[in-house]
Amino acid sequence: MKIAIVGHGLLTRDQAPFEDLEWQVWGLSLREFQFQQEYDVARPFDVLWECHNYKWEPDYNSFMKRNKVRFPRNNYRKLAGPEGFKSSLAYMIAEAILLMPAEIALYGFDCSVIKREEYNDQIPNIKYFMGLATGKGIKVSAPEICKLFETSTYGK
Repeated sequence: MKIAIVGHGLLTRDQAPFEDLEWQVWGLSLREFQFQQEYDVARPFDVLWECHNYKWEPDYNSFMKRNKVRFPRNNYRKLAGPEGFKSSLAYMIAEAILLMPAEIALYGFDCSVIKREEYNDQIPNIKYFMGLATGKGIKVSAPEICKLFETSTYGK
């Protein structure tokens, strides 16, 4: 099994392997629900995540009530360690780690394209979980444009 996690970033989310049944494709909340309805995707998302407690539009609320699975936040606290969780993506990667797929691929997370202050906490937190997955032998990948894999070397 492989897991593709698809975010809202327009530069890479259409590269997700919707047509490859070897992959489970996970999406984020309302925007992915709308994306799925507006575009001719090869198949619907296998899982839609909503970590917020918002009141959305009626169609989405109805959809989420019919398809809701309670998110077991307490199951992940040990995995998070001192870092905690700073984004929905961090929770999604943690869930994927617990399922031990061969690969976790990230699409639609173009964090550096638009500079937003919230990314200052989120990016290091997401990298923590990416490293945790790698340490457990899970391949973690993303399109080249994704800045989550950029590193700098001390002393250069």
